[in-house]
Amino acid sequence: MILIANTAASAEFLKQSREAGNFAQYVALSVTDAAQVVQRIGADRAEGLALTQVVPDPGSHTVALIREIQTHFARFKPKDVTLNHTFVEGYLGAKVLAEALRRAGPNPTRKKLRDTIEAIRDYDAGGVFISFSPKRHAGSRFVDITILNRAGKLLR
Repeated sequence: MILIANTAASAEFLKQSREAGNFAQYVALSVTDAAQVVQRIGADRAEGLALTQVVPDPGSHTVALIREIQTHFARFKPKDVTLNHTFVEGYLGAKVLAEALRRAGPNPTRKKLRDTIEAIRDYDAGGVFISFSPKRHAGSRFVDITILNRAGKLLR
């Protein structure tokens, strides 16, 4: 079963489904945060939930983007924030936006920024390549699948 929902809705649906005795395979989109699902419903109910990830593993040491994030995170760690896939997704989005603003030049308009983003091709954000076009607004083709184990930790 594919869950196309935010974290709260995915967690609640999974909880009620498990309580009803349904142990089908569930897959949630990257907008569902694994750690929050475990926190909301417990590792026992969350076990086996697969999650698509649109960014590399935040614990990786092989991807330049992740090493950059790890360095900045260690230096400027916000209080009560965990380095997870959601954090990486936001960081990557901000990095791409900053690059688009740089390319758009001084005093960009909405149209200029949109046109600049749609013209980005093969931007290397640190081993994650971003490309847009007027008809393609999903900049990355990266997809990974993780699964929650019985301890509530993501496995790759």
